[in-house]
Amino acid sequence: MALINILESIRDWLNKEVCCDYQFKNEPPENRSNAEDYNYSLVHPQAYIWYVPPEGRTPSVTIQFTEGQMKRFEKEGSAKVKLLFATWDTGMHGNNKHFEINQEGWRDVWVFISGTLRKMRNTTFLGKNIRIRHEDGIKFGTISENEMLPNYYPFWCAYIEFSIQFGVSSSDEDVNDVI
Repeated sequence: MALINILESIRDWLNKEVCCDYQFKNEPPENRSNAEDYNYSLVHPQAYIWYVPPEGRTPSVTIQFTEGQMKRFEKEGSAKVKLLFATWDTGMHGNNKHFEINQEGWRDVWVFISGTLRKMRNTTFLGKNIRIRHEDGIKFGTISENEMLPNYYPFWCAYIEFSIQFGVSSSDEDVNDVI
């Protein structure tokens, strides 16, 4: 299986099994996030591979390989996958255009992480021949820089990291399919 196909399968699984179950505040147009007349909208998160396009930053989950391994004469490989979650929430938008800035937006990203962990716990395969290695455990946490929590308010970021095992083709057919 080509590595590109693995990333696409994980993206498709996230969009179908996780993202469709949640709605979070959509990031507003520039300079409108704290305006009292900003009528926010709720949208489903989207899963992206490797990076998030500028127009679709939040809510989102980005899929990355952090490392992988294949052995020449074996029919399977393994990889560590990191899912980076991002939500946007400046505060409480209430009735009558009432808006109150608060630091409670962190709850959105943890609801997203908790739901994803629940789905992963009940899932063995993320696509054809892509098995979650539950025996290795699933890690999660807040994104940090130099062991410090960065302040990206009103963006809230966290991650899930886990291992997968996948089948490896001995032909070039898989590679040619994605070129």
